[in-house]
Order: sequence, then structure tokens, then C-alpha cells
Amino acid sequence: MPPPIPPERPGRTAGQDDSDPPPQAVGRPLFKIELPHLSSRTESFDAYLALAAAPDAPGIVVIPEALGRDEDLPAMCQRWAADGFHALGPDLLWRHPRPPARPPAESATPPLPEAPVPPHPHYGFDVDQGVNDLQVAIDWLAGMDSSHGARRRVGCVGYGLGGVLSYRAAVYGRLDASVVYYATGVERFLDEVHTPDCPMLMHVAGKDEAASPGDRHRMAQTLSARPATQLYLYPQAPHGFARLAGPQREPAAADLADQRSRDFLARHLRQRQGARPGGEVR
Repeated sequence: MPPPIPPERPGRTAGQDDSDPPPQAVGRPLFKIELPHLSSRTESFDAYLALAAAPDAPGIVVIPEALGRDEDLPAMCQRWAADGFHALGPDLLWRHPRPPARPPAESATPPLPEAPVPPHPHYGFDVDQGVNDLQVAIDWLAGMDSSHGARRRVGCVGYGLGGVLSYRAAVYGRLDASVVYYATGVERFLDEVHTPDCPMLMHVAGKDEAASPGDRHRMAQTLSARPATQLYLYPQAPHGFARLAGPQREPAAADLADQRSRDFLARHLRQRQGARPGGEVR
């Protein structure tokens, strides 16, 4: 179990403009989340937690791209915590060889991987097992510091491969809302779309080099028919347009997508909803 929640939990201050840099959220260093005991040995994976100002705030599990650098995750969690969500960043790649690291923005030459990795898609990542591990993280956050016994409402925000996991958690898992950024490989799982209708928001990069135009069109057509789904297309944005930094980042598209995500998660996590809206494409 992680250490006790710190007494000070700074979040976004009253009157602070969204364009201002968010304040530093309180974060715990990496700690271990234990998996349910399915065998004689105990297994666990690392996670990072950034805390919102309000102890009873809803939770978000943040899932970066397969090529995300480890140092990105705390910053991503802190941004969400500053917006009023307890943000948990689990290491869902712990079972698998690490993919090649994404080079820093100022470097023109990518570093060599430390070990051989399987070919894409997803570098041999077991998506089914990843969803199982993600559900462990969701359940941990839902029950965190819940001495009164009530379950915290929890959403997922996933990018790239993390978007695929966020999508599949929405259709299979115990989840209250799902946000998906430029998920590569969702088209492989479109047959699952008619399973339970967890609210879902999808951001699609119009110039995503990791997905064909045909796959993007089929995904949009299928998901627009799904209840409780909103899908936004960013026509000029490449894959990775919402990264915190780097040449792929498109600030205008990223800021718009992030604002839509904040509004969507606040709507679905901070109050219980009655009837859910039908799907739409914009």
C-alpha cells in the first residue's frame, strides 16, 4: 500500500485562468500496487499518484503512449491533479520489454533500445493482460482512502496504446468514463463496441501516420452509432499531437482536446448521470 495521503493537497487555485501554468500538485514517489493473488507468488507493478486539492475528488488513471518516456507520467498526473482529479499513473508495461524510447525534442537521433523488442503493433504488448492490470489500478484508485466505504468514481485517459486500453476498459471494465487520444489499434476491437455503454470521448488525429484513412473512417462510423460516445476529429493534427512537448505537439489542437476532456470528465465523474447522450461525431 502507498503511504498515507499528505495533509497538503494544492490544486488549481480559485480565479486561476486555464492559460496559467497549473500549480504543482502533491505527488507520491513510485509505489507498488499488488495484483490479486492468482498464484503462490505476489506480483506488483509501479504507480505514481498525484493528489487533487479535495480529498473526495474523483479519480483518473492516466495511461501514456507505448513510446512515452517515464519522466512524462508524473507531469501528466500533476496536470490532471491540478484540475481537480486524483491522478494515478500505473506502469502497465511492466510485463513486457520496453519499446525504444522516444528521443528528446532537441535530439535528431533516436537512442538505441536497451534490449531487442518485438515488431509493432504495440511491440508485442498483450492488450488483454494490459486491460486486466488496468482494472486493478482502477479498483485501487476507486477504493483509495475510502474509510467511509463509498466507491470513488474513476475515469481513464489514454494516449496511443494507452488509448486502446482506455477504450477496452470502457467496454469491459468497471469504469465511469473513458477518454481516448489517437488510439492506434482500436479498429481491431470494434466488434466489442456494443458492450456496456460507459461514457467515452475520443480524439482522432486527422493526419495520424500510425492509422490508415480507411481505419479512421471505419472507427468513426462504428463508434458514432454507440450510445454515450463523442468523437472529435482534428484534421491537421498528427499522432502524438497532445504530448507535453516535442515536434509532434500541436498546441491549438492539444489545448482544445484537453479542455474538452476536462469538461467531459467533470460532467461524468463529479455527478451521477441519468440518461446518457447518444453518440456523435464532430
